[in-house]
Amino acid sequence: MPDQHEPVPLRGQYAGHPVPDLDRLPRERWEEVLRQVPPAVREFAASALSTHEDVLEAHAVAREINYDEYDRKQRAREAIGFPPPVPVPEAPRPLGQRRAPHQVNFRLHPVQYEKLVDAAEFLGMKPSQLARFLTLRGVSQVLAERDR
Repeated sequence: MPDQHEPVPLRGQYAGHPVPDLDRLPRERWEEVLRQVPPAVREFAASALSTHEDVLEAHAVAREINYDEYDRKQRAREAIGFPPPVPVPEAPRPLGQRRAPHQVNFRLHPVQYEKLVDAAEFLGMKPSQLARFLTLRGVSQVLAERDR
């Protein structure tokens, strides 16, 4: 039985989080180690394995952890009476137009981006979806307050 207090070998960093080097860990420790990192880092670590079979197995472990965490969060939300995540409406597209005619870009510091990722994961959204939603909602709020 491997000592679970041994240091975890790292491959590098992803989104400000250390990435475990699963190639240098026994398979018995993959679940324990992958539970300690965010879902995006799990997927990154699983994708970096050296053999296709290992990649598939690590992705299966990561998926199982993600399902467990999702179920745990859902039970916690229900237990405290938390409302369900806000649905993200699909914007209608005019015929023949594939993209919105305007694009807004802004940069975030790593700590700000990590907070955005955490909030998006909590709501079951992608970070870019949440940023768009919050930007549009904030604009609507400012205009509503202006018109009062």
